[in-house]
Amino acid sequence: MAFFFVDKFGVDVPYGDEWRFVQLLEKYYSDDLTFSDLWAIHNEHIILFPKLVKLSIASLTSYSSRAEMKFLVFLFCSILLILTMKSKDEFNFEIKAIPIWFVPVPFLVLSWMHFENMLTGFQITFVMPLVFSIISLHLIDRIPNASDTKTKYALFIISIFSAIVASYSTSSGLFVWISGLLMFLIIVFAHPDSILKRFMIIWSILGLMTIGIYLNTSFSKMIEVQRASNTPLEYLQFFLAMVGAMVSNSHKIAILFGAICLILCMINLVFILRKKKINDNRFFLSISSYSLAVLAAITFSRTHFGIDFAFASRYMIISLLFVFSIYFLSLKLSNNKPFFSSSIKYAMFLVFIYISYSKYTYAQFIGWNLRNTYGQFAQSILDLKENDTDFRDLYSSKYTNEELQRIIHFLKRNNLNVFKAD
Repeated sequence: MAFFFVDKFGVDVPYGDEWRFVQLLEKYYSDDLTFSDLWAIHNEHIILFPKLVKLSIASLTSYSSRAEMKFLVFLFCSILLILTMKSKDEFNFEIKAIPIWFVPVPFLVLSWMHFENMLTGFQITFVMPLVFSIISLHLIDRIPNASDTKTKYALFIISIFSAIVASYSTSSGLFVWISGLLMFLIIVFAHPDSILKRFMIIWSILGLMTIGIYLNTSFSKMIEVQRASNTPLEYLQFFLAMVGAMVSNSHKIAILFGAICLILCMINLVFILRKKKINDNRFFLSISSYSLAVLAAITFSRTHFGIDFAFASRYMIISLLFVFSIYFLSLKLSNNKPFFSSSIKYAMFLVFIYISYSKYTYAQFIGWNLRNTYGQFAQSILDLKENDTDFRDLYSSKYTNEELQRIIHFLKRNNLNVFKAD
């Protein structure tokens, strides 16, 4: 369904921040691309690896935006695969006989409510750090149960690589080092093994180095972004609205659902600590801590835009991961209490079904609007004449007419993107 969504509503045309990438692509085609261009910050983010991925896709597909969208759907499928594998192990079910309480999970991960992350190629920079953070945490979780030392080292090395990719994809990827350290602390406490302690020390050192290099490059820009201060209540409302935005576009309902989720998270944590089952739940705890940290960072940097910004489609996958972590933890903790377990399953099942249906109809409406908007945008580019000079009204006031004219003519000259022959 997600690939169908892209096929139906995706349009080959640069939009918004994509124009900055076209400038990068122009340097690539003229052999003027340097590492400094790849390392250069975008707003307050270092997006080294997304740039490399986008350049690779562009070189293979004549810069097809729709190809980037399909890659984004592939990233969402990767999230679903990890959640399915972990749930299968934790709850002992077979793929051929998926329990009904798990059915909404794939529908929500691949839901059309992620339309912004599926219909805009530049959102690779937003989804990549999330995916590689989850991969890294999943690999760390598997290390204690590895059959031999060689496998443990392999899992650890790949988890380090995944964390580095996440970190230099967007600033949200930096939080994987904190969640990963939390998981290592839990693992080492439960399994006092010298190799695991060594891994934890190496992870901490590399994490500090990665974060240090990142902040050395972009810290001043990150501080500059925090140009407005808000009250604690405004920050809280924005945070809760982000968590609950998947349920409703109403501020009050979204904030209420977000508050319920936060309370359930605290209750789960209390039960886990009382029953001393931290190690048994380390993966979902790490996912919960990571998603919470990212949501908190977004809250801190975006609240000044107003509470409506909390309902942006791009944030829903992070909120969804947080809600899923609460859902799975609640099921595990109530496993020996049939009444509570059944209540949680049926209650959340109904909520998830409602979200799936309501967001499907809403996203279909948005999809048509985006297709029409992007389609008109693409046609306006195709209709431009050589002597046209007023480009900024059509594209972006961030660029001069001369810059936009050069970029568009570069695409046309090389038959790229909107000019690409199907």
